Amino acid sequence: MPALLELARGREQLRRQLLRRIGYTQGLFDIFRFEELIDAVADRLPQPTAAVDAAIVSKFAMSASYSAGIRDVAIALGLFARAGNRLTLGPHGRALLAIRRMHGPMSEASRSLLLARVIDADGEYTLTLLTIDASQPIEHQGRELFAAARSIINVKREWLSRSEPGIPIARAVTEYLEEIATTLESGRPQGGRRRNASEISTATFRHTVNPRRGWLADLYLTPEPGRTAVVNALRRLGQRCDKEIVLGLSGLLRDRLHLSAFPVFDQDSLWHIAASVRSSLVAPDDEPPNVLEDMLACYEHVRLRRFNQAETAAVFDYVAARWAAAGYSLTQEHFVASLQSAVGTDPGRIWILRARRGGPLAGNIGMRH
Repeated sequence: MPALLELARGREQLRRQLLRRIGYTQGLFDIFRFEELIDAVADRLPQPTAAVDAAIVSKFAMSASYSAGIRDVAIALGLFARAGNRLTLGPHGRALLAIRRMHGPMSEASRSLLLARVIDADGEYTLTLLTIDASQPIEHQGRELFAAARSIINVKREWLSRSEPGIPIARAVTEYLEEIATTLESGRPQGGRRRNASEISTATFRHTVNPRRGWLADLYLTPEPGRTAVVNALRRLGQRCDKEIVLGLSGLLRDRLHLSAFPVFDQDSLWHIAASVRSSLVAPDDEPPNVLEDMLACYEHVRLRRFNQAETAAVFDYVAARWAAAGYSLTQEHFVASLQSAVGTDPGRIWILRARRGGPLAGNIGMRH
């Protein structure tokens, strides 16, 4: 019964992690335009979704259909969060906003944070493109990517068969994998049915492949040495890197659902990759940024409006991105230890408002300057 409760609580997170890809959309925008978008709308949030869409249309002079796609991708990346029929900044969006306003546009910390968000939300699609010949026609690349996605689903089925989650959990995960498999090549519904691979248009392949190729370049994963750095980092983390990149589950989901054959792939994994890519390009700084100083510096930019508190996850993202930009990987354990040390030293200056569930970054932080 406890595992079933965990499944109910983590259903959407599990679906997303079983295949880390953003579904078909025309909103796979230039990755740094999302930073620009967050900066443009942050001060007016929360707002109804329609108002955010209108702001996107106005800011970037594009059609309503494109603006809706961009908004959905921003949600998938964790930059926006839904609050009923309104949108607000998610913790990752707050961290990105702080980086832009404190360090300027397109900083290395921003690049590191966006790399972490892309891998978390779309890693099995974007990173698998590293294994596909970019010189081939776009239709060839698209078909190779869809074939790789089917293989990824089969690997997840194999991992499930080697785990012992119990019949209800196994049945639910199997159903999720089947649902994902049926939508892999759908593109858009046509004539009331799903299209097969031979019917997918060149435009669908182009919208699927080209923006992700742009992300790979903008995030320094192509050309070398970024590609080798990310693949080596994934292998160190125990992920599968063959003809496709296959990623595991967060440690919390894996353990609570007893999916023991799935490798762990969590927040620490993302920042390890970001730091590895950065250190493959330039030598790491002599030492990483000071955690406490960065927490205090970013607080005014990440704190919740009209409240003297900030989401712990937003503060962590800011500090972790700064570490990755310096060539270092910040773990949740180190961050929480630094936070607790600061609270113990000066509890009147920093305090923790814990959440009951959700891991070490759940809950909020309060600070007094």
